[in-house]
Amino acid sequence: MKIKCLILSVCGFCFFNTGWAQDVPTSDPASAVAQSDSAEDNLQLQLVNEGAKLVASGKSAEAISNYFDKVIATYEAKYGNSKIKIYSARSSTESLAYMLEAANNKVSAKVVSSVWSMAFFLKSYALIEIHRPADSYPFLDKALEMSPKNSHFLSELGNRYQNQKNWTKALETYQLAEEAAKGFSPENSKKIDLGQAWRGLAFVYVEQNRLDEAEAIYLKCLELSSADSAAARELKYVRGLKAKHAGLQNLVPYTHMPTGIVFPVKVENYQLSQIQNLELSQPGQGIKISYVNPDNFNAEISVFNSGLTPMPTSATDPAIQNLRNKEVDSLLNQAKSVGGPGAVLPRKTISLAGSWPTANGKIDLLSDAFIVYPQGRATNDNLYIWIAKGFIWKVRVTKVAGTLTSETPVNFLKYVMELSAS
Repeated sequence: MKIKCLILSVCGFCFFNTGWAQDVPTSDPASAVAQSDSAEDNLQLQLVNEGAKLVASGKSAEAISNYFDKVIATYEAKYGNSKIKIYSARSSTESLAYMLEAANNKVSAKVVSSVWSMAFFLKSYALIEIHRPADSYPFLDKALEMSPKNSHFLSELGNRYQNQKNWTKALETYQLAEEAAKGFSPENSKKIDLGQAWRGLAFVYVEQNRLDEAEAIYLKCLELSSADSAAARELKYVRGLKAKHAGLQNLVPYTHMPTGIVFPVKVENYQLSQIQNLELSQPGQGIKISYVNPDNFNAEISVFNSGLTPMPTSATDPAIQNLRNKEVDSLLNQAKSVGGPGAVLPRKTISLAGSWPTANGKIDLLSDAFIVYPQGRATNDNLYIWIAKGFIWKVRVTKVAGTLTSETPVNFLKYVMELSAS
């Protein structure tokens, strides 16, 4: 969820019924009479907007205590003891849907300003920003209880399921968000809401390896708005995946010379995808062998000498340490170059060194792990360096899934280390 979209959505309320409330008698919803509370609602809207600006500037805790909680308290004082069902709507169409639902269920209800539910929603978002996701859930749930047909809120719920890797629930919720955007979003928010729901759907399709469907959705996003840079980036990513998958069928095992080590077409769940001889254009850079697996792990194995003479015998040698530092800097700079607005690089860095046993003795290993956010997609990046057969071996394994994961590529790493020592 991007804060820019939030502010646009909040500001959008200024143009549609920010301040009306409507009672819904169970007998005849059409006879309900609008009651104007616009002055009070507009005041609360200003507070919500000020809070949203604070969140955008990184002051989420202050936004909660000084703005969102106060807006929530104002509406709670006014409607909290009400015996009837309270809804919060952004449009007359959405309001009518709630009135009809209440009438069909023979429940007395009232539709109030959308500012109240947005205060709950923004508090939920602000709690996530200060790393309290579990605390945020009840406030998003409350926003959806009041505004069950709010597409923006539904997409955020889809994002929660997405982060939990509950792809079935995420898909169902993004589909509901799509329907809500088409049927109930105000005209000035419809494209924003629909684009958000579609990008969520496409993300899930990628995770389910339904690349054709993901591609079609991203194309729809760009038809909706040619300025949708997120959809354009993801479309490029999906087409890259499709191209890789298409090229996997014709590869054969690769024999590295002069070591004679044979790299198989498959290692664990990893499929050989590309072989690059960098030595011809960049002496000392050797060979880069790429693997991919169905879980969206990408692995690169580099075997090279970096022009070092003589070659160190251990990864703890200062020359290899310097090489490792340059690789880490290069990795982070590469992530920053495609980071886009709001990327955080790195959030976490772990560096390890130690000896790993193989069938032919121990190998001194340097290991680095990162969590970075290129293009807004959370990525686990793992880097390993060691010396074997008179060459530097570097393995980089990247998990590109849009969510943080505790999974590690240990089995793949062990296989390559055994291969290097064979």
